[in-house]
Amino acid sequence: KRLPEQQRAHSALRLNMTTTTVVTQKDTKTRLITIIMSKVDAEDSDEINRCDVLIIGGGAAGLTAAHHLQKNGFTVAVLEASSTLGGRVRKLTGFADFEIDLGGEWIQVATPAVLGEIVDDASVVEKIETVRYNAPYWEWRDEGGGHWSKEEDDERLYKFVGYTWYDFLNDHVAEPVRDQIVLNAAVAEVDWSDAGAVQATTMDGRKWTANKLVVTVPLSILKERKISFKPALPKKYSRALRASVFQPGLKVFMKFKAKFYKPTFWFARDEPGDVGSLENDCYFYDATYGQEETDNHVLGCFIVGELATPYVELTDEEIVQKLLRDMDKAYDGQATANFIDYYVENWSQQSHIGGTYSAFPNNQIWPINVFRKPLKNRLYFAGEAVPVDSDYEWGFVHGAALSGKEAARKIIAAKENQENRRTSKGLRSRLMGRLLQRV
Repeated sequence: KRLPEQQRAHSALRLNMTTTTVVTQKDTKTRLITIIMSKVDAEDSDEINRCDVLIIGGGAAGLTAAHHLQKNGFTVAVLEASSTLGGRVRKLTGFADFEIDLGGEWIQVATPAVLGEIVDDASVVEKIETVRYNAPYWEWRDEGGGHWSKEEDDERLYKFVGYTWYDFLNDHVAEPVRDQIVLNAAVAEVDWSDAGAVQATTMDGRKWTANKLVVTVPLSILKERKISFKPALPKKYSRALRASVFQPGLKVFMKFKAKFYKPTFWFARDEPGDVGSLENDCYFYDATYGQEETDNHVLGCFIVGELATPYVELTDEEIVQKLLRDMDKAYDGQATANFIDYYVENWSQQSHIGGTYSAFPNNQIWPINVFRKPLKNRLYFAGEAVPVDSDYEWGFVHGAALSGKEAARKIIAAKENQENRRTSKGLRSRLMGRLLQRV
């Protein structure tokens, strides 16, 4: 169909197409055939991507869920909002002569055996070197001219040696599903109104539809309603989100000329009021601990909870200057004198994350049980806020990964139950048919 010249030009520009005109002669009539060869941009396309299970979030939980689902024959897609996989697990290279975890860094309240549990492969543990962190804890107080006090801690705490949490996720969890990970795919809407399918739409208009959906985004994304659910989540989920807290926080790494500092320390300060299980920490630790071949002196600092509030709105340089001033009081000016360089990862300023990890004020942990239960056997929730084994072990990388594995287990079990019901129904039908034939 012919279009006015101006309208044809406008259409060609909008669709980013090239047009070729071919003239043929048949029965003295001239036919104008316009062959349009175009590659329509994603936002102009109505194409819907399909899979068995759609996973929102490419962190520890999302990648582990995808890993186990694909291994059991499901087609999956992982939509990650940022430009890299890992979520709150990232690594820093080039700052020191060893790689540094910028997010989750430790194996806590568990042993390295949990790495094998995450991927159902105990041999993985033998390939990854770790070290038990046995350094004592020191507290500095300004009273009476200032003094140190020593504390022992028997917490199970392990560090990777020449390796990181990011490396583990990348090498052993994400590898089988790498082609199914879609980066820069922030989800704007989830439509689960159809009893037989769930559809997710990204901010740039791309669409995916699946039979099941696993939501593994940080709690902050759900609390701030950055993803719209249609219909809205039931009221108990809204109440659970209001009763939960996603804590602000950041990590800072500082390089020094010499190691003048204690392996683990913090500065005593007035604590906020009683907030139950909310954390309020600002502690320093030797980031080189256990690294066998390093000439660097790198001190890590992790600030989380209400103590992080004065820091997260500062510039990176202001954050470091504030920390150096505190250290100079305890170490007679050695911090500033030996300072070389710094790196700040301000997790509160990450648009698709907005903080560190979850907490539940006054030990009100009932929201965990709300998110553990699938919604209509179509929506599943996983992540560090949904621990599998213990109600008090949220906030850990291994906990997030195991919750993703648990979501996958529930989906696999639901399919097996459905197939068993179909098999039983088929057997009953065949038996009834035989009985009728005899009659």
